Amino acid sequence: LTKYLLESGAVEGVIMAGVSESEPLKPVPIVATTGDDVVSAAGSRYSICPVVMGLREAFEKGIKKIAIVGTPCQVQGIRKVELFSEDRYPFEIKAVIGIFCFENFLYDEFFKSFIEKELGIELGEINSVRIRNNSFELHKNGEIESIPLKTAFKHVNIPCTLCRDFSAELSDISIGAIGAKTDWNAVIIRSERGRRLFDELVEKNLVTLASDAVDLERIKRLARRKKAHVERTSAETTEFLTHFGTAEDKVKIYELLIALHGPRLETISEATEMDDSVIRDALESLKERSWIRETMDKTTNTPRYIPEKPETVINNEVKKLNSKLKIAKKKAISELNSSYTRRIQEKIEMQG
Repeated sequence: LTKYLLESGAVEGVIMAGVSESEPLKPVPIVATTGDDVVSAAGSRYSICPVVMGLREAFEKGIKKIAIVGTPCQVQGIRKVELFSEDRYPFEIKAVIGIFCFENFLYDEFFKSFIEKELGIELGEINSVRIRNNSFELHKNGEIESIPLKTAFKHVNIPCTLCRDFSAELSDISIGAIGAKTDWNAVIIRSERGRRLFDELVEKNLVTLASDAVDLERIKRLARRKKAHVERTSAETTEFLTHFGTAEDKVKIYELLIALHGPRLETISEATEMDDSVIRDALESLKERSWIRETMDKTTNTPRYIPEKPETVINNEVKKLNSKLKIAKKKAISELNSSYTRRIQEKIEMQG
């Protein structure tokens, strides 16, 4: 699809995920300008790639007619840029292609810290990565190292757990292997632009169609399941965290920080429509409780607010609660002992 866009002259560049030349398995944003670039970058990526940052490279190279390939959250980002920056947007986006996505990992946390340091597996020795049979498989020199998915998913990027979009619903065309037979991909046309583009591929015999190769109901079911899971988890998390004595609006801001992964104050203000003074008060309160930490963005020289993982927050709050209970218990026992001693003393005095 993207190769056709380039070779037909419909676009000058395709912004997509490639692979770092210096760090094994690390995805990096690239601007593909030839069919060979697209082919060499093809394949699944199992850690987050800031694809949208490829817009900067395209701008610096003077590339205006572009297509973008990204995950559902990146597609949402592109649509927001189109919507809110129409007057000063320097690109002509000819196609937005979305990739099916449940969750993803952070390269440094999962691959570097867990796989390389904790498990002792050299990333440079890994030829490919696959997820199948409830395992995260690392293929290296004819051998396969398997990590149970339950273990791997402990390292999932936290904002991914709050994403409701499985199938890139805002894209022109959505593509993914889930729901399709082996060696096939499911394709969902979502816009007139996407329809025209795909019809061109069919007319030129550049794709093979087979409706029986795709289980559309399974894709719909998975999309519904992801939405339902996130809505249920969000409601349960809010209810649970408010039990620790934190106001619901502060819990909501904490959840927003997770979803946006460390936004600035102005972004929080836009998303919540709250007064800055109210937001600042909430942020200070959350910092005092160690739910979030403040860091300085080196690019903009403004503070960003990074949330701790819900698991960490809950464990810390339970520890605080247990500590308070121990103190209360100790105090209560001491007071009971004193009261009991006084009563005994009073009885002795009355009998004497």
